[in-house]
Amino acid sequence: MRAESAHWWIGLDAWIIQDGNYGDFSSGDRAEFALEFFPMGDVLPRDSSSISAVHLGDDVYDIVARVVHTDHRAWVADFGLRAYNQSRLPAGLEVGSMIGARVGLGVDPFTYFERLSKDGRFPDLVYTWDVVGIQQVMARWVLRGKTWNRDEASMHVEELARTNAWTDDGSHGSYLLECALRAMPPKRTSSTAIT
Repeated sequence: MRAESAHWWIGLDAWIIQDGNYGDFSSGDRAEFALEFFPMGDVLPRDSSSISAVHLGDDVYDIVARVVHTDHRAWVADFGLRAYNQSRLPAGLEVGSMIGARVGLGVDPFTYFERLSKDGRFPDLVYTWDVVGIQQVMARWVLRGKTWNRDEASMHVEELARTNAWTDDGSHGSYLLECALRAMPPKRTSSTAIT
């Protein structure tokens, strides 16, 4: 996958906007943000020299990536884009290791632009995007034990022109941003993030 020409599906939860980290997003916006990734299972060593990302649906990708940075706060993988995971690198891996994993991609809530970007050892991770489309993930809420959870059987998406984090889905909105990556090098600062 050539990152320069790809459309990427990136998750965004309403709380990230509600916390004052970004304003609402609209289709057609130019936006700047880093990516956080969330392994959905084991991160395993791979015997490969080629990086890739295959979109599986929603914000989920199968990646083959190179570890490009690690410390006690987070590690960074390069799979055509560079993204961070806010945990320790799994045992047996180090900078330069090739990995394979299924991951979810999300908009950096604040960790990179408020903290990690201030450390010059972390790579530049803020990309410039064109927001091509927005979907809201919808499902009924059901009580399971003492907690409310989404009913997987009623899961569906609705197209939106704009997020409204304070009212969408009773202020519990969960979004998918379809983004086209601009052919610009990543940087450390974001004009979209509210700092």
